[in-house]
Amino acid sequence: VRFFLSAAAPQAFPLVRVSMGGVNVVEAVRLYLLKMVGDARDSSPLRVLLMDSDTIGIVTMAVSKSEMLQRNVFLFERLAEEAQRPVALDRLGRPRTLAMKHLTCLTLVRPTAKSVADLCAELRSPRYGSYYLSFTNRLEDKDLKLLARADEHEVVRQVQEVFADYVPVMPWLFSLNLAQCYKAPETGTYQWDTPALDRTAQGLHALLQALGKPDVPHVRYQGNSPMCRDLASALRKRMQQVGPPSHENSVVSCGNTGLLILDRRNDPVTPLLNQWTYQAMVHEILGIHSNTVALPNAKGEW
Repeated sequence: VRFFLSAAAPQAFPLVRVSMGGVNVVEAVRLYLLKMVGDARDSSPLRVLLMDSDTIGIVTMAVSKSEMLQRNVFLFERLAEEAQRPVALDRLGRPRTLAMKHLTCLTLVRPTAKSVADLCAELRSPRYGSYYLSFTNRLEDKDLKLLARADEHEVVRQVQEVFADYVPVMPWLFSLNLAQCYKAPETGTYQWDTPALDRTAQGLHALLQALGKPDVPHVRYQGNSPMCRDLASALRKRMQQVGPPSHENSVVSCGNTGLLILDRRNDPVTPLLNQWTYQAMVHEILGIHSNTVALPNAKGEW
């Protein structure tokens, strides 16, 4: 397996091209989602999938709604802040949480501070009968303790990590949906935006976990590019903190894994070329986001 990462792509999403035999990133995310649904063994056959703003795009790119319906997932909800949660009025006109206790809730969220806080608010006033919590990357111990304290009604049945922390675009291509990954150069040298650097390292580490290579993968980067060097260092630091990829976390199996980080500025010709496929032309002219083309200013009927 080989990864080719464009580390500095001005005004574009950082895209990663994957070269692998018999394995694709879309199937890896799909297997994680099906495993997550299959692990939820509860008395209620009716299920709801609760996602945050990041994982909505991940799910829609990997599985179809009809495939989830076949596995008894009938409702798809977005994790909202406590002030935005749907409420109903009781007989005295007082607001109360709109509850559907007959449903089993499957959650898939990124382990960010905001998502954990919103999930804690959900658990303090649960709308559903039971919860199966899944996170797309490593969950820190402090966040796990926050969730445990918030589960006052003891509705959480399972907490697991599914390493699907990237948006699969094609079997050999995925994105992290970062609008801009660099800071404006002041001295003529491009530098990583710190949140974008952390997000990129998290996404790459999640993919390596999904592939399940038992030892530390080979990481090579372009020596004359500071951004490539910083990303390689951030990825190495993360693997030292949370551990190298493990077979226990994988959904696919592959051989030797290598990561090659290249600077996008070394190829000034490709952005100037015209696209030769319909999908690429639509994305270049209109923009495709999560398999959706939005035409907000279009007039007339379709």
